[in-house]
Order: sequence, then structure tokens, then C-alpha cells
Amino acid sequence: HREACLIQDDWSLEDGLYHLQKLMDSGAYISFDGVGNMSYEKMPYGAWVNASDKQRAQAIYKLIVRGYKDRILLSHDSAERHRFSQCGGYCFNHINTRFREICNLVGVTDSELDSIIIDNPQRLLTIE
Repeated sequence: HREACLIQDDWSLEDGLYHLQKLMDSGAYISFDGVGNMSYEKMPYGAWVNASDKQRAQAIYKLIVRGYKDRILLSHDSAERHRFSQCGGYCFNHINTRFREICNLVGVTDSELDSIIIDNPQRLLTIE
């Protein structure tokens, strides 16, 4: 038995959610990457904007309501020094503090978020 995991940032638009739902229907997990990262990233072909945490939380809420809670993962993409709290970044505890507050404001319960950040990764990473 194998699981697939797709990690991508900013699937907050409705058309993106439609495609994610199709992937989750096939058994894949999806991850909202970059939670807390709301900066503009300059790319060679133009500017790219990350979704806000509120947009991510709203997308997660929509997916939960549609029955996909057990297929959602989160990450904060904190591999670069400027994202550490000592350097002014949002730090490693952002998902469990500020992002949790934002999720609660849009309708995601603490129990649902705990399931997403604890149960889902545990299930994905369990080797049978």
C-alpha cells in the first residue's frame, strides 16, 4: 500500500481546489506549503505572490467541509535563515499559534487542525 503526497503552495483559488479534490479522490495527500510566507518572490519571468494565511485557511476550510480533512497536510517552508524568528521571520511555531488563530476565525476547529497537523502526517509516514 503506497500513498502519494503533493506539496504545493497557494491552491487557494476555487479552480485549484477542484484539481486538488480530484487528486485527493485518488488517495493522494496534498500539502499547503509556505504557511506564514506572504512575501513577494521575484522570479526571472515576473513577480509571483504567495497566498495569505487567511486565503490558505479559507481553502483548508472549504476542503474540510467537502470531506477532505484526512488528506490535508501543512508545512511552513522555513529552510531559509530570514524566516527564523531571530531574523524577523515567522518562526517554527507559526502554524500552531498565529495560523491556528486564523483557521479558527474562518471556521476550522482546533480539533480539525490538530488532526491535520498530527494525525495526517502520522498516517502518511506510517510504514506497514
